[in-house]
Amino acid sequence: MLTDPSSWVASRNNGGSPGEAEVKTVTYSEWATLNSVRGEPQGDDDGDMVSNYLEYFFGSDPGLAADAPFADTNVQRIGGVDYLTLSFPRNLSAEASLEIQFSFDLLTWTAESKSFETVSSIDNGDGISEETVRYLMPVNDESKKMFLRLFVN
Repeated sequence: MLTDPSSWVASRNNGGSPGEAEVKTVTYSEWATLNSVRGEPQGDDDGDMVSNYLEYFFGSDPGLAADAPFADTNVQRIGGVDYLTLSFPRNLSAEASLEIQFSFDLLTWTAESKSFETVSSIDNGDGISEETVRYLMPVNDESKKMFLRLFVN
């Protein structure tokens, strides 16, 4: 019964998953075995310039270079104001965490979760979700150059 707190469990999803089963997490080792990964986590079995560990996090095929994951940046206009967004795939069962980092000079990187908000998290129904986050400061022609990166651990 959904209203009985004794039946509630911790959730990996913001707001929980009322009435739905929680996604079982899979460790990197389990995933590597299931996907016949031969190399180490920092290796690149399919030669697509994406490490096996990132293939695990993003949910791509570690044996198929054409399936290399990518992140996409865009500008989103809200109420006449432009904001920088970053979109990327995420393996819903990966037992890993993500940090979005930014830099103005490519030397000093900062991870401030309060600088970003999740705009959308769309479950593709195949164990992968498409995540979009937004940098909370408006951008315009006078804005400093900004660089973003995803740090997965």
